[in-house]
Amino acid sequence: MSRIINLTPHEVNVGDISILASGTVARVSVQYNTIGEFEGIPLVEGSYGEVTDLP
Repeated sequence: MSRIINLTPHEVNVGDISILASGTVARVSVQYNTIGEFEGIPLVEGSYGEVTDLP
């Protein structure tokens, strides 16, 4: 049987199954870059980097 580890900060419910938070939260780094402007509103693009705190 596979073991599911919830790496979010909250309980996850799938149908009748509740998976409690493990206490470890996986995170991903994000870098934001302004790539232009539309009618005075900046257009921003996110670039994702490394994931941390995976088992």
